[in-house]
Amino acid sequence: MSSMIISTGGTGGHVIPAKVFYDYFKEKFNVKIISDKRGLNFIEKENYNVNEIHIPQFKKNFSILIFPFFLIASFLKSLFFLKKENPKLLLSTGGYMSIPHCLAARILNIKIFLFEPNLVIGRSNLLLLRFCKKIFAYETNLKNLPSKFLYKLKVVKPIVRKEFLKQKKTSPSDKELKVLPVPENDKYKFELIYSIEFDTRISIGPAKYICYVSATTGELLMRKNTVLYEAPAPIIHVEGELYTTHPYNPATVEDLVNLKIENNNNGSTYYTDNNGNVNINANLGTSITYKLEGLYAQVQTNNNVPEFTQALNSSSNVSFDNSNSTIQERTAYLGLQSRT
Repeated sequence: MSSMIISTGGTGGHVIPAKVFYDYFKEKFNVKIISDKRGLNFIEKENYNVNEIHIPQFKKNFSILIFPFFLIASFLKSLFFLKKENPKLLLSTGGYMSIPHCLAARILNIKIFLFEPNLVIGRSNLLLLRFCKKIFAYETNLKNLPSKFLYKLKVVKPIVRKEFLKQKKTSPSDKELKVLPVPENDKYKFELIYSIEFDTRISIGPAKYICYVSATTGELLMRKNTVLYEAPAPIIHVEGELYTTHPYNPATVEDLVNLKIENNNNGSTYYTDNNGNVNINANLGTSITYKLEGLYAQVQTNNNVPEFTQALNSSSNVSFDNSNSTIQERTAYLGLQSRT
């Protein structure tokens, strides 16, 4: 059986299509997935043959001088991995994390295929177009696709997970045609559809989906999970850039531990743990105040404690920076902590 590699990683938007492709191709190929650390959060290792080749995520505080060396290291790991596996082809579901894998495949003369689920071609796929055999997309008019590569475009129907087809159930009422209004260019286009229900499992538990399928094209127009889950309380990480040794040495981003946090809606007080994390049991949008004081330290400038207030959101990182405090104040807070 021929070998095939699926390159993915990063967010669920890249990883979920890779899992769908894996389920379809595993009957014809010996399939393996390569993903970075972030992508592994969306992959059930007991169900998929997955290998980790980590591609670092470029962040604002990540040195631009160090980042290329990480990319080169990732490229060399990909090169050795692909040479060992000797796959017949490599399928990339997009994202910057697939670039080293595709470049390594190019050097080894492995056929490269790209997948683009969006209306606008991504920057990584745009870069890799010159090396691929085909790029699969849902749209004929894929935006930003250079005309010289139009011959590589292959339009496909939206991919559907296998269990959607295997587990679908219909009742007598489901077999009747229904009409679904679909927004299009500030108007509605009315589609004849079939309504299909099926039970399955997702990463957090059981699911029951209602799907609307076009009666003319078979395209999946909409799906909704009718099993609702309560979102967990947000876990916030608080950090700040400061001096850990001497002002002449470069500043680093450090966790702010034992830091006081106040819920302005109900007056509740929280403190960060030894990793700078805190679990805030409040709804998104709640007004939260972060202060440079805590269980064992308090920083004041002209009798004022540096603080800032913002609405609680799904972002996991909160930073004390020069917009809400000085680097001297943040350094003082860490220094007082280290003395306790």
